[in-house]
Amino acid sequence: EIASSVGIDTEKYKHLYPYIDENIVFKRNKIAHDEILQIDSDDFVQITDRILDLLRMYKNDIENIAALKSYLKNWSKYI
Repeated sequence: EIASSVGIDTEKYKHLYPYIDENIVFKRNKIAHDEILQIDSDDFVQITDRILDLLRMYKNDIENIAALKSYLKNWSKYI
């Protein structure tokens, strides 16, 4: 909802939702609930790389929206 409210096209992220839920959120929840989480170094590197890729994509979207001021077009929907 936050992404859409500022004009980020979430369609290009939808194919990543299962990965985010099954890998990132699942592991985060295990840690948050004080459960033991064992991952090997290859898995750690893969998850870290994917998270950094997602953050870069999101950052680029936000920077483009700010530069183009396209967030102003979407704001009227939420007033």
